[in-house]
Amino acid sequence: MFKATRELIKNRQAFTKYPVVQAFNVEHKNSGKINQCFQNACNSIDRNEGVTIVSGWLIGSFDKATGSTEIIQHYWNVNRDGTFFDTTPKHTNNVEYVIDTQIMYWSQKNLSLLDSCVSSSLLYVDEKFTAVNEINGQLVFSNIKNLSVENLFLHSLSNNQIPQKLAA
Repeated sequence: MFKATRELIKNRQAFTKYPVVQAFNVEHKNSGKINQCFQNACNSIDRNEGVTIVSGWLIGSFDKATGSTEIIQHYWNVNRDGTFFDTTPKHTNNVEYVIDTQIMYWSQKNLSLLDSCVSSSLLYVDEKFTAVNEINGQLVFSNIKNLSVENLFLHSLSNNQIPQKLAA
């Protein structure tokens, strides 16, 4: 397990009642569209009985040149027999998957307040997490106080403030 995977699990677990765990043996089908993981996962539900969406993270391997690890918020699927599969094309084979159920649960519960059900991705550098978002085709890096789901979705709220009425 990558160091960034262990740190993500530890830091996210502090903010959710759901288990944050590594997923193993994810089959890659690459039949969806790049950068459309949520829609690809939804399309798999529409086409296949007994398929559900899994929310979580793709953790890349440590990049020695930059001293960082990319952590991408991601959606994929699981069959009723527990077999994971991902239809979104990926750029590299050296990734680890982490299941984070609260991402899906929270985004669906608060969908009317969000611009997107995809949270910030993260960059792990020097034992710290930085939020990463694509805005108008540009990557925007920002400090993140902690890995609570509210902070992870802060970029997706229309006024970038956490309203009092957000569901826990």
